[in-house]
Amino acid sequence: MPEVGKGSKEPRLCIYHQGSLQSLFSAVHLLPGTYSAIVVLTNSLSEDDAADWLGRLLLEAFPDDSVKEDYLEIVI
Repeated sequence: MPEVGKGSKEPRLCIYHQGSLQSLFSAVHLLPGTYSAIVVLTNSLSEDDAADWLGRLLLEAFPDDSVKEDYLEIVI
């Protein structure tokens, strides 16, 4: 799994939960220090957890994460 926040200048609290039901995946990232939240919902099941991967990718979009994961390399 990718490691989010490797290049951060200081630690950031992230409250995280993922889940699945019969036909969907979900991932929720709450960032209290920035008053932000990332919520990803998918309406289908697949071989991987797309909601979790998309949530992590969006989490890296915050400005102080200088080291980004190469998700294409991880997947291939």
